Amino acid sequence: MANNFKSKNWDPILIILQIVSIQFLTYLFASILLLFESFLFGTPLSLDYIFDVDYLISKEVSGWVIMISSFVVSAFLCLCILIIVERTKLCLDFTCTFFFYHLIVCTVYSHFPTGFFWWFTMILNITGVSIGSERLCMKKELEPILLSGSNKVSQNYDRNTEEIEMGLINK
Repeated sequence: MANNFKSKNWDPILIILQIVSIQFLTYLFASILLLFESFLFGTPLSLDYIFDVDYLISKEVSGWVIMISSFVVSAFLCLCILIIVERTKLCLDFTCTFFFYHLIVCTVYSHFPTGFFWWFTMILNITGVSIGSERLCMKKELEPILLSGSNKVSQNYDRNTEEIEMGLINK
């Protein structure tokens, strides 16, 4: 009997659906956050705050608010990658794919970004999402596997041995 758990077969439909769902959920969360920010600060609702590259400038307070909210959205993106992808070695791929499509959408919506602050924010977001999602997925992959539907961990599982083997990963 073949083991099909997390099979390594190339499934383009699954990959496309994962990319689309990550994009959709992240932009949905960004829109909800934008709705909250517009209510809080009294600014008009506009997709310009998400997709227009000219709004992300360091000389205005609104640019800093958009930068901070992009970091909050990036934290949500880490959770999306954890839930949807679940593989440590694919986190960087999905992170770069998300931000590549975001660059395309921003370019189509307004123009190609040339500002240093926009690129600086995106590089920080890419770095944070790739490291954060890899850390979360690694932690999930290293959880002990429950056997035969019980609430007990395997009889061979020894917590002290795991702490010695894991070293600083869990710290």
